[in-house]
Amino acid sequence: MKRYLLIAVAALYTAFAGFTGTQAAPTWVDKEVVMQLGTSSNDFMIAPAELDFQTGKSYKLVITNPSKVTHLLTMPEFGRTVLTAKVDIHDGKVDRSGHRIYKIEVQPGGTAEWYFEPVKVGSYWVMCGIATHAKAGMTAKLVVR
Repeated sequence: MKRYLLIAVAALYTAFAGFTGTQAAPTWVDKEVVMQLGTSSNDFMIAPAELDFQTGKSYKLVITNPSKVTHLLTMPEFGRTVLTAKVDIHDGKVDRSGHRIYKIEVQPGGTAEWYFEPVKVGSYWVMCGIATHAKAGMTAKLVVR
């Protein structure tokens, strides 16, 4: 029952608070996780290469881009399997459909914060949506248990 209440509250928060701006961060985050897109020496990689999440837990995913080029975190499958409460984009933009997030663009030196709860078990690949970056190794695996 508590889980369903949390999902309902998060859905209402999403509907009324929106996805960007200066709203207060959700207070229900269980764990903060950092994902790095590229390096300051412009290596094409996503670190860590694998992240683990659990259903029923809430997360704040901090996405950083220390490189000198724009990166586009693309996650078509994973974005459909989480309940998003909020996305803060400090430099860049987000591609979404309702509460589903498909792409998050992070400019050089920028960050993004994505607050979500996974709701479906599975393994999902994410990548930089810029084709040459993905081919150069900018991929990662997200596992939801």
